[in-house]
Amino acid sequence: MKRSIRAALLGLAVIVPVSCVSKSVHMAAVNSNRGLSETLAQYDQYLKELEAENRALRADNRLYKSAVKDASAVKAQKERLRKLIEEIENRGFKTSGGDVQYFRTSGGGVGLRIQGKVLFPSGRAVITESGKKTLAKVSAFLKSSKGRIVVNGHTDSDPIRRSSWKSNLHLSVARALSVAEVLRSQGVDPDRLRVGGYGPNEPVSRSDKALNRRVEILIEAPN
Repeated sequence: MKRSIRAALLGLAVIVPVSCVSKSVHMAAVNSNRGLSETLAQYDQYLKELEAENRALRADNRLYKSAVKDASAVKAQKERLRKLIEEIENRGFKTSGGDVQYFRTSGGGVGLRIQGKVLFPSGRAVITESGKKTLAKVSAFLKSSKGRIVVNGHTDSDPIRRSSWKSNLHLSVARALSVAEVLRSQGVDPDRLRVGGYGPNEPVSRSDKALNRRVEILIEAPN
């Protein structure tokens, strides 16, 4: 009996140290795992921050490429406009004076302006012979250019009284159509031609009504 109890106590004496060592090892492992988890969490956060920075850099890169592309497009557009104006001036058209004047449009193109009295009798939409000669000079230039051509008619604000037109708007459209038809007959590609009429709605002068009676031929610079 005593031997059995002693053996049991000895067993406990052996077990207790072993149990204490196992707990220490276990706690060390737990602490190590906790530290490893914290380190992994830190790395995970670091990777997330890196990815966010990469996304921002990629976005900045796209913006930069877009800005470079836009700048190149603007530069090319300006060069096309410069060449177009140079050709216009070589044809003898100026910004003031003469039967045909040129001007820059807000859309990056060029327009040719012809006063109504150069082309038409008062209140009519039939082009005179001298008007056709003026348009022959214009059509010679247009045939050498590229891009869409828009012919717009304009009138003054005086009400229609003695002609058969219902309104100034009708007259402006009819005059634009007449000019486009003459340009086509003189060899301008009809697929490039567009026609519009504005009546008195886009005056270029508040004091001189004669300046508002005009036809404008817009040459849209090609892309």
